[in-house]
Amino acid sequence: MAETTLSIPNAAYSEAFKNIYGSLPGQTITPQTISLDPKTRESITAEVSAALRPYYDAAAQERQATALQNRAELDADAYSRGMGSSTWLSDKKSRESQAAASDVAGIYSQYGAALSEGVSSQMQTYEANRLTVEQQNAANRMSADAQNAANEMEKYKLAYEILLDQINSGAFRTGGGDGGGDNKKPDPIVITPITKDIVLDIAGVSAPTFGQKAYLR
Repeated sequence: MAETTLSIPNAAYSEAFKNIYGSLPGQTITPQTISLDPKTRESITAEVSAALRPYYDAAAQERQATALQNRAELDADAYSRGMGSSTWLSDKKSRESQAAASDVAGIYSQYGAALSEGVSSQMQTYEANRLTVEQQNAANRMSADAQNAANEMEKYKLAYEILLDQINSGAFRTGGGDGGGDNKKPDPIVITPITKDIVLDIAGVSAPTFGQKAYLR
């Protein structure tokens, strides 16, 4: 009997590999995503202002109330002396009003400085947090991608091993030999050593590199 070499059609490899691969359970890891509420300078300014403004408004109102009380006391003192319409009284009240206005302006000047400082500080904190979140999300994606790639490699390897085991077991063996009756013993079959590169190339699949084996000599 002549020795023959079994030739498995490309379509048989491709179909078998894809069927095996498709039947294997897969596991896809979804990366954890950290979210950070988006903020702008305007929104941060509004937040800082809401926290600071009431205190400065209260201080300004208190100063204005003090000025009003002082002017009332000046009126009472002047009228008790019979100087209700004097230039002295008008001058004293005008000075009190000017002093109060100056103090109120100073209060809101301090508020403006505090607001600017607070916004700057909050913006720096927000940008630092945003960068940290972006870096962590990127690290989470990289970790998930690496794990998914590793899982995919294992799936490819398992499908490849199963395919070669099927070849070893004769699942792809078709007739052969010298002809004859139904009880004719087939000719011996020699199969060229098969590697994962051959299998994956024929199956039209790309996969990560792993160790090669030779089978079915």
